[in-house]
Amino acid sequence: MTGKNELRVCDLDGSNDERLTQSVESFCLQNGDDGKLVLVDKMSQDILYSYDLKTRKKEVISCEGGSIDPQYVCFDGDWVFIADDCTISKTNYKTGECVYIWEVPEGKNVNITDVYIHGDKVYFGLYGTDSQTKDDTGLWCVNPDGTDSKKISSDEVMKKHFVDSISLCKAYDVTQNKTVIDVGTGAGFPGLALKIAFPNLQVTLLDSLNKRINFLNEVISALGLTGVETIHGRAEDYAKPGKCREKYDLCVSRAVANLSTLSEYCLPFVKVGGKFISYKSEKITEEMNAAQHAVKILGGKMDGQVEFTLPDSDIYRNLFIITKQKSTPAKYPRKAGLPSKEPLS
Repeated sequence: MTGKNELRVCDLDGSNDERLTQSVESFCLQNGDDGKLVLVDKMSQDILYSYDLKTRKKEVISCEGGSIDPQYVCFDGDWVFIADDCTISKTNYKTGECVYIWEVPEGKNVNITDVYIHGDKVYFGLYGTDSQTKDDTGLWCVNPDGTDSKKISSDEVMKKHFVDSISLCKAYDVTQNKTVIDVGTGAGFPGLALKIAFPNLQVTLLDSLNKRINFLNEVISALGLTGVETIHGRAEDYAKPGKCREKYDLCVSRAVANLSTLSEYCLPFVKVGGKFISYKSEKITEEMNAAQHAVKILGGKMDGQVEFTLPDSDIYRNLFIITKQKSTPAKYPRKAGLPSKEPLS
């Protein structure tokens, strides 16, 4: 919980109340596989530390050599990606290893805005305040090891994100008035793109990072969209009974995770008779075979896949379809972190 200028933690009965940080601008991630909360504190010199929720022990993690004035933060497994105005670095919160990734080239009058992970790329924005920076301003990507940084053209964004998102129509009748939830929506793909292209859909956008939800709310307001809601939270929490469980005709996700893990996150949201469709960017024969038992446990049945390439490209895509045949057992999804650390098999 947060106070006016602080972040606090307590037991569910209100006891053992303790302040974690005074900063109102702390980014955090609860890493369920080891019961720790990872904090990146923008107003503390100890900018990265972990907090064990069981022992109440705080451990400072070294970020030497990384971004020293964190403005943007995202998480990918054990790695915390941190960007300030000029640099991007990543720190392993378990080992303390810090790796420098990218910095604004000398002489370029631009700043970094936001950083996020999708697939095997680190994406970030660059913006400038004068006409000389026009060619550099826009969306960029770089490999996690710092190689192959490049600006992404608007045509590439349209093709890889918008066209990819609405390709759902190849596997599902999007002309019907259906309820859809996008789990791990990120910047709104595919859910927001589907809502724009098919206004008849009633869409829910779920993401665990509040900054993304705030961005999506601004986009929704600017476009005057109705019939779309955002939820800040984790799939493991909102798929529980009494919240959003078995509420939707369709669940979609472009999240990067194996099919067993995604099924545990997504199938509990789907009504019996509804579908979960996973967007994949590679052939998944082995992954599909490994997930069969998990899908069955969760009440689903594999219903095939639609393979295609994006227009005017050789970019492979795969829409994998799972139909919900019976209710998901109440014990699923398991607590935060377990679906990814210990996928059902």
